Amino acid sequence: MIEKLRLELENLLEEYGCRELPEDGYTHMKYPKLVPLMNFHVKQYRLEGFGSMMIMHTVTKMKMELLTVSVMPGEGRVMPFALIDAMTMKDKRCVFVEYYGCSRDEHNDAKLKDVYEKYKYLEDYP
Repeated sequence: MIEKLRLELENLLEEYGCRELPEDGYTHMKYPKLVPLMNFHVKQYRLEGFGSMMIMHTVTKMKMELLTVSVMPGEGRVMPFALIDAMTMKDKRCVFVEYYGCSRDEHNDAKLKDVYEKYKYLEDYP
């Protein structure tokens, strides 16, 4: 399921002419370093006129699959940094969507405020 989502994201980025950045020291990572249980593959993109995006994917030996998508607006954009984690393990699925304000300006986005109002009763995940 997550692998399909990752491929669809990459196809969408290609369709809109987003530029994949060259591999670097973060393209292939292992965690923990001593006895790696997770091998991460990372792709980074430049979203022209917007900012950047990172897609990180892993499937562990225990059949847990994790996809992390990070979207960072470029300088001068007044919008939040978004982080999305999707995880599956056997028949369980979990998705976290987080927004972080990274500018000094207020985010007067009515849609984000509506989402906040709808879910503000949920307690923070420890």
